[in-house]
Amino acid sequence: MNYKLKKHNSGFIAVVSLILIVLFGIFGVMYWFSSKSNAELIMFESDRIKARNYAMAGIEKVKIHLFNQYNLGEKRPEYKEKSNSRLDAEYNIKFDEGTYKVTKVSPLGDGVGEWYGRPHFSRGLAIGFYDLWEIVCEGKVEKSGITAEVTAVIKIYRDDLVIR
Repeated sequence: MNYKLKKHNSGFIAVVSLILIVLFGIFGVMYWFSSKSNAELIMFESDRIKARNYAMAGIEKVKIHLFNQYNLGEKRPEYKEKSNSRLDAEYNIKFDEGTYKVTKVSPLGDGVGEWYGRPHFSRGLAIGFYDLWEIVCEGKVEKSGITAEVTAVIKIYRDDLVIR
C-alpha cells in the first residue's frame, strides 16, 4: 500500500483541518463566555449573601441593645432616628467590604394598636407581659452595590409580675 498523499487529496485535507480548527475555536470561545458568566453569577450571589449577613449583624446589634435596656429596667426603650450620635454610631457600621444601617426599630403595630405590654399567660394564669418589636435593617456591599433589607420581629418577655 502506498500511503503517499496525492495532490488532489492534500487540498481536501487542508480544508477539512481548517474547518475543524474554526469549529474548535468557536466551541472554545463559547465555553469561555459561559464560564465567565457563571463566575460573575457566583460573585453576585456571594455579594448578596454578604449583604444579607451585614443586615443580620445589624439586627443582632439591635437585639443586644434592646435586651440590655430591658435588663437595666427600662420599661419602654426608644430608638428615634438620628436621636444622638452614639446610637447612630452603633446602628450604622461600616466594615471593609460593606455597611449595615438600622432603618427602623419600633414596637410592632397593626394600625389599630401596638403589640406592646401584652399580658403573657401560662396555663391560664397571667405571669407577666411581652412586647413585640419590629426591626428593619439594610446591608450593603460596597464593591458591587448590592443591598439587602432584612425585617425581623422579636418577642421580649418582661418579668413583671401581675398582682391582682
